[in-house]
Amino acid sequence: MDFLTGGLLISLAACLAGFAWRIRRSRGGVRISSEAHEPPHRAPCPKKAGERGGAGLGVLRYLKAFLLDVLFQAHLVRASVSRWTMHFLLAAGFVGLLLMHAMDGVFSRAVLPMYEPTLDPYQWLRNLFGLMVLAGVALAVYRRLTITGLKRTTRRDDWFALAIIAAIVLSGFVLESAKITSQSEFDSMVADYFVSDDPAEIAGLQMVWANEYGVVFTHPAPEPMDMTPDELLALGREVNDFACTSCHSDTASAFVSYPLSRALKPAAPVLGSAGGVSTLWYVHVLLCFLGIVYLPFGKMAHVFLTPLNLLVQPTRPRPERGAQPDACGGAPGTATTLRRTIGMEACMHCGMCSEHCSVAASYAVLGTAEILPSEKLRGLRHKGAGELDPAEAFAFAEGSFVCTECHRCTDVCPARIDLQELWISSKRTLMAEEAGGAGVRGEPHRQMTRFTAGQWAERFSQGLLHEPSQEEAERPVVLADRPQTFWACVQCTTCTNVCPVVAAATDPVQELDLTPQQIMNMLRMGLRDHVLGARMVWSCVTCYKCQEHCPQGVRVADVLFELRNIASARLRHAALHNDADRDTRHQGGAA
Repeated sequence: MDFLTGGLLISLAACLAGFAWRIRRSRGGVRISSEAHEPPHRAPCPKKAGERGGAGLGVLRYLKAFLLDVLFQAHLVRASVSRWTMHFLLAAGFVGLLLMHAMDGVFSRAVLPMYEPTLDPYQWLRNLFGLMVLAGVALAVYRRLTITGLKRTTRRDDWFALAIIAAIVLSGFVLESAKITSQSEFDSMVADYFVSDDPAEIAGLQMVWANEYGVVFTHPAPEPMDMTPDELLALGREVNDFACTSCHSDTASAFVSYPLSRALKPAAPVLGSAGGVSTLWYVHVLLCFLGIVYLPFGKMAHVFLTPLNLLVQPTRPRPERGAQPDACGGAPGTATTLRRTIGMEACMHCGMCSEHCSVAASYAVLGTAEILPSEKLRGLRHKGAGELDPAEAFAFAEGSFVCTECHRCTDVCPARIDLQELWISSKRTLMAEEAGGAGVRGEPHRQMTRFTAGQWAERFSQGLLHEPSQEEAERPVVLADRPQTFWACVQCTTCTNVCPVVAAATDPVQELDLTPQQIMNMLRMGLRDHVLGARMVWSCVTCYKCQEHCPQGVRVADVLFELRNIASARLRHAALHNDADRDTRHQGGAA
């Protein structure tokens, strides 16, 4: 067994083992969306296939999904032409290289007439497919560097996947360029296929391959003394036509490799030597083996899993469809679990769901990446596998409960994953875990509504949460910490007089602790932590009447809003370190 066969078998075995591990891990991860926490049935049981028009329509629907979505990726065109162009270049180019280069002994020689890798159009097509892949990688890199929504969700795994693809193709081009200039490859070809030992014919053939094929001869054969260069060239062309052209086209048709070989011509004596070509071949093959082994462990697994999900889910999930597969009395642990497992693993981390997420603005404020659907799905898989530490578990819970279930991520997902169903099920499981005492409280609104505004104010006034959080320490000075914000305030009480919260209070001093005008005055004196405990801060409805009517233009409502964000950051910090739970139980007992 040679190196190529042995390495390929080992790589394929590792790849299959990786997919088996991934499936097992995913089936564990899907338990958080268990039958006990199914989304509510929002649609009646669908009619049977015969009642909808026959099984033939179902077959046609799957065939349409395969042709349009899997092969031609029409669903990507509707979302973004540049995204489709990038993906089509990568997919079509790589499939072309796989069939006509990597699998030429299995596919090309059996299907294509008169196939030889060094003949046109196959030599030209190999360069075309390689260039398509590199163009797709370049477009992917450009998009991830320039599109804000993609920049914030790009991980090292995304860069590694692009790097390994580019490295495989580039090493292939360099290898082909080295072979074009290699005298050792020429000598090997002559020894295997050229039966004549006439020195004049060999010298003429060398002259033709040096002039027309780009070979760099470091040790050329001696030229016969009785022949002119023109006569020797004519003899070489005659020999070339007889012995070589049936298997070799002009290397200039390799429109990427040939110019590259000209650029690398100074290094041809090293690269084109037997050791140089062999080294480049091993580098190229080892990179291919690395790509095969890496396939099930990174985002490149979507090459298989995304088409599978597109076939399992031939039409896009709709909000009203809800839990259709379970609404007919079927076992939710079979078809639904399998569909969710495939859906969770089909994500290609393209970032489209995060670009369109309706609560993405919360990520800009809270900094929790798991608010974004593409990152939350990754956390969902890790949670099911038990791979989240306490900080990650808190971030996942917080990101889950910030979701408003607007269905936008499901509507735009190019892999057609039913994300809405996953979010609903995972949130129900998180609430069940919290009720059982084993969960992590991550829902900001549930955290806030545990106490009234007065009780929260009391916690701050007692100094329970006066330690600045990391988010607060890293927060740029905006309003509350800038004396310039309040210099114009003349304590005219206009903000207090127009405030509907003050107007609704029977005794503002007793019910709100401080009025807006008093809060501005205390902030002007640098007493920010003291006003965090004022019930006015927590009772403000952010109607902006105070700010709109202020004769001095003081940003009263914005300041109150910022104070609540500071307090919220401290609550999140305390909850993350389990202090909030302890303080909550203490306050609950005191209440």
